[in-house]
Amino acid sequence: EQYKETVVLKEGQTLNIEVPFNGNPQPKVKWQFNKEDIASSRRHSWDVVYNNTSLTVNRAQISDSGTYTLSLYNKHGTATLNIKVVVLGKSASKI
Repeated sequence: EQYKETVVLKEGQTLNIEVPFNGNPQPKVKWQFNKEDIASSRRHSWDVVYNNTSLTVNRAQISDSGTYTLSLYNKHGTATLNIKVVVLGKSASKI
């Protein structure tokens, strides 16, 4: 529910998305940004702890604006969640 609206943050802030889930068997998790797999880097990381996944983007840049997609899948099917993110420049007015 909380990710139906666009997530807006300022350049330099940390984006942290946490999504609880359940499934049997335990679903596998895949995060993508604009349809490309997200690889771990100094600024991007994602983690899975039983029934919860999180994505962190440190020091967000304007280029981090776009659609983040979470896919959960197991032998019974796939569920996806699209999260739209907008990163405003430092000169943007208060949000």
